[in-house]
Amino acid sequence: MTVDSDPTRDIRALIEQLQETSSEARLLLRQTEEERDALAAKVGRLQLELDSANELAKNAREISAARDRLLSLRAADNEAIADLKNKFEAGERLRAEATKQRDDLIRQKGELNQQKATILKQSEEAARQRDALRKSEAEVRTKAEDQKKRTAALEKELAEARKRTSELERELAEAHKQNASTAKNGGDSLKQIAALKQARDAATACVAELKSKVSSLEDQVADLSYERDASARKASTSAKQGPPVAEELEKVRQEASKDAALAREANEKVEALQAAIGVVSVERDELAKQNALLAENELKLIAERDAARKAPPTPSKASGPLGKNETAASIAEKYESQRMVTIELSAMLEKAQREIKEMGASLAEARLMLKSADRRGPTAQRAASPSAAPKSKAPSEKQPEAPSGSETIHAMRKSLEAFSKTSDSEPLNELFTHAQALADQAGTEHAHVIHRVSSLLASLLHELYLMPEQVTESVVQTVQDSIDFLGSTLKRENLDQIVNIDGARVYVVDDDQGVCEAVASSIRAVGLSVRTTQLPGEALSELAGNPYDLLVLDVQLPDLDGFELCANIRSMELHAETPVIFLSGDGSLENRVQSSMCGGNDFVSKPFNFQEMGLKILVRILRAQLSMS
Repeated sequence: MTVDSDPTRDIRALIEQLQETSSEARLLLRQTEEERDALAAKVGRLQLELDSANELAKNAREISAARDRLLSLRAADNEAIADLKNKFEAGERLRAEATKQRDDLIRQKGELNQQKATILKQSEEAARQRDALRKSEAEVRTKAEDQKKRTAALEKELAEARKRTSELERELAEAHKQNASTAKNGGDSLKQIAALKQARDAATACVAELKSKVSSLEDQVADLSYERDASARKASTSAKQGPPVAEELEKVRQEASKDAALAREANEKVEALQAAIGVVSVERDELAKQNALLAENELKLIAERDAARKAPPTPSKASGPLGKNETAASIAEKYESQRMVTIELSAMLEKAQREIKEMGASLAEARLMLKSADRRGPTAQRAASPSAAPKSKAPSEKQPEAPSGSETIHAMRKSLEAFSKTSDSEPLNELFTHAQALADQAGTEHAHVIHRVSSLLASLLHELYLMPEQVTESVVQTVQDSIDFLGSTLKRENLDQIVNIDGARVYVVDDDQGVCEAVASSIRAVGLSVRTTQLPGEALSELAGNPYDLLVLDVQLPDLDGFELCANIRSMELHAETPVIFLSGDGSLENRVQSSMCGGNDFVSKPFNFQEMGLKILVRILRAQLSMS
């Protein structure tokens, strides 16, 4: 500090500098406090973000664990599905084998019935011949006894005549002696000689008459001997024919026993099929449980996905938008995978249900065959038994005659009318009984077309009686059409020679492979040939150069719907009149009208009854072959 300087001013300047420094320090302190508060808020936000990240990591670990569980469940489901597929294939093979054996049994039964009818006719003819021989033998025996009596009487008369002849000869000899002794007497004995001559002539005439009578009696004895020998020969022939007739009867009994053995074998196969259906039912229940579990897991995944979407955004680097998107994508992927597994299991469950329905239909048909065999078996056995030989009956005894085919059709129509009014099961049972009786009668008369249609109708009615919930308007209409067809063709001559069922072919177009297989199974079940496709273009190429007896078209098809496909098919000369049945899950009036306008003959809604579909297709083909509207 200099002498000239003013200390007060310097101090005042220092104070001002200190004040400025203090204000700057306070400003810096406020800025520092603000920065400290900002840092504290930032630390709080970071803490919240860290907690959110920890929660997301925990959710991710839980989702990963759920994914691992789902993967293990999916692996187990895949094994169960593979096992179920194997069992389905085994059941299908069993069903095919049972169907083949059923057809063989039907064919063998038809042949056996023909053989039985022939043998029964032969046995009846042999019995008639045997009775005629017995009657002729009895008559011959009676005649022989009468002839014996007459021969004895004639022999007695012959003996008396011979005795009288010998007496006359002795008298004649005595007359000759007297004539010789009296010849010497001359004229006195001439009268005696004349009398003796007359007596001798009378005796000679009597002897000649007796000889003629003896010759006649000898001729009668010879005739009786010839008749006796003929009767003996007939008796011998009858005795020789007896063993062949017994052999034929024994063959009939053996055939009846074979028929009973076949029926028992079919019954065992039916029981095996029932066991297989039980196993498949258990598998179906387990599959339904797994499907329910997967549906529950799917709901959980959906909830987790929605929670992840609702989570607050995290601006930190570690849990930024990219990490959130990855988590959401993984959840979506898991959800989609779970959804696909669920769809696959649902499809398998539906297929299992269809297989069970099909096996149930085969079981019902096999039961009907057994019932028919049981009804025919005792009759055949009675016909084959020795006691079944024709017996004489009193004129007052009359056997009840079976109702004619027209009477059966009339009764079926009345039962169907009663069922349509009341929906009671009793008319349905009566309708089934009439249809089965018509099938039995047609089988006995070898009317194969009537037998096949009425048998399929009886099988469908039996299934409807057991499961009335399957009765729909379409099913009732199919039953009505079948009865009308039977009534129209019952008295038609040479029906089996006019139609060609075994060579009939059906073409099915549906974009769903499962539906194609179901329709094909119902068609094969009625003994028809079938081909399927899922592409309309392939169907047009196939139908352009190959004839078919009936077409089944789905309405909803890719690139070209069923109505347009039908219009294109109708433009082909080869299929201008081929029957077309439309198949759709939408059975609205609009679809039905459009199907009729584009050339369709019938319309079936999904889901459909297997036996109804087969019967409907068979009747449609037969109507087309017979040019029936």
